[in-house]
Amino acid sequence: ERQAAAAREAELEAALTAERQAAAAPALVTKWMTCIIGDPDGAFVHFAPPTTSDNSLLVLGLYPNAKADIKRVCATEHEMLDLLKFDNVDWVDFVPLSSRSTNAVIDQRIVESFADDEELVRDYCRRFAEHLSADANAKGYQSADANAMGYQSADA
Repeated sequence: ERQAAAAREAELEAALTAERQAAAAPALVTKWMTCIIGDPDGAFVHFAPPTTSDNSLLVLGLYPNAKADIKRVCATEHEMLDLLKFDNVDWVDFVPLSSRSTNAVIDQRIVESFADDEELVRDYCRRFAEHLSADANAKGYQSADANAMGYQSADA
């Protein structure tokens, strides 16, 4: 039963990740990629899917760890789990780009400028609201729709 539940969660996670990556508005991706130093193929869009655990820590981050597609749990996350005694960490990152090598390819000055970009900030708020909604729905709580709260996607 535990293996079946883990398999269902992995399947849901893969579907949500693919759905979110496909839904990333091209205009947003273009903006995000301006913070990459050097070859743009050195980074990729990565959205961390919500978990279904009742004991998850939600972190609003700046950007995912490097190699987030293959390195699921970074050192920071290990430390938070050990220190705070959560089962897992759910991430909503402001700039959902992960490097294929190290995150040294991300220009911090450009990321800082993104805080003044209303479109990027609204998208971040929308993704945060969607994450909360998905978590509440998975746990059987009543939740508001992210679009109803005014956080439409850039393509809407």
